[in-house]
Amino acid sequence: MQYGIDIEKFLVGKSFFVTGATGFLAKVLIEKILRTVPEVGKIFLLIKAESKEAASERLKNEYHDFMLNKLVPVIGNISESNLGLEGDLATVIANEVDVIINSAASITFHERYDIAIDINTRGPAHIMTFAKKCKKVKVFVHVSTEIDD
Repeated sequence: MQYGIDIEKFLVGKSFFVTGATGFLAKVLIEKILRTVPEVGKIFLLIKAESKEAASERLKNEYHDFMLNKLVPVIGNISESNLGLEGDLATVIANEVDVIINSAASITFHERYDIAIDINTRGPAHIMTFAKKCKKVKVFVHVSTEIDD
């Protein structure tokens, strides 16, 4: 008799959309997922970058080579409506994603208030709005970082 849920079995074949993808928590989580369940689907990583080339370069610098075939860099910004995603790409992600993980945040205590509010308050609202468009989403995870001074 099995108790609880079998997370590894659930994750097989699932596609992810991850914000804050180059931050510490997201990198650790993505690495753990890929090492534990290499049969996961695509992992779309929202990366704030000037171009597709810059996003790809940032991805190569942040992740190990064995992970790159599952990872899809996506240029965007949680501070913008529709996450700054272009229409076709937003539609592809909305049709494919099973799991959304929001770990994007500004953890700088000296950040300008308008920037901090855009990232930490409006950002999650933008992600929730986007999540409502996703047809297959089964799990939405919001990670909040607390830092002690």
